[in-house]
Amino acid sequence: MAKSKNHTTHNQSRKWHRNGIKKPRTHRYESLKGVDPKFLRNMRFAKKHNKKGLKKMQANNAKQAKTVSKEMVWCFAAPSPMRAQIPNPLSVLPFKSPTKARLSKKADCISASSPEGSCCENNAPTGCGLREEREAGVGL
Repeated sequence: MAKSKNHTTHNQSRKWHRNGIKKPRTHRYESLKGVDPKFLRNMRFAKKHNKKGLKKMQANNAKQAKTVSKEMVWCFAAPSPMRAQIPNPLSVLPFKSPTKARLSKKADCISASSPEGSCCENNAPTGCGLREEREAGVGL
């Protein structure tokens, strides 16, 4: 009798990619499992009685506490009077509304134009559009 098949990788690739194939996480410190116990004990005592490192750590902690306290004072200070930013409902409309700048630009064009119908240099598509309105017979 023939041997039956023991293993197959059918559908395994799909299952692996279902949650994405991720890179293995990098650990900050390697495990000390299986390291010489005498060395580990010595290392613990060395860390415990490290005076220079202790002073550095205390200085760093004091510095952090100062910055945190400054930030807390700044957070709880009286808020400056700021206006709320309310969006302009006309800015989302598809047509151009006659804004003050546009109206003043048209007034400048009217005052600068000559009776022949020539306008100032604002005849570009983004200009004031006064010439087009004159040709169409629309008055201000």
